[in-house]
Amino acid sequence: MKIIQKLIVFLAFVILIISCNNQNSKDGQEGFIKIPSEKSGLLFNNLLDEENLKSPFNYINLYLGGGVAIGDINNDGLQDVYMTGNRTSSKLFLNKGNLQFEDITSSSGTGTVGWSSAVSMA
Repeated sequence: MKIIQKLIVFLAFVILIISCNNQNSKDGQEGFIKIPSEKSGLLFNNLLDEENLKSPFNYINLYLGGGVAIGDINNDGLQDVYMTGNRTSSKLFLNKGNLQFEDITSSSGTGTVGWSSAVSMA
């Protein structure tokens, strides 16, 4: 039994040593590439107006608003995006494929006026 325990500790140590290295994966290529909103169609800004607040203590939940939900709303197999904001109208973006989205907020009637603090899609 002690031999098995020693073997497990030794293997764990070897795996730990092997996994520690300074090499970048994929020859230094980036894992993500930034796509401009003009190209993707995902244009949303949850703008917070901190200048006109008298006291942040009176508006303690100012930074808790907004949210993002991702789901397939039209059953086409592509993940669509719904974004909510504090003092910004919520927006629904239909995924057209190839990271191209269309703002269908008006035609879907899903825009909001006022405060939105979270969103979920089922």
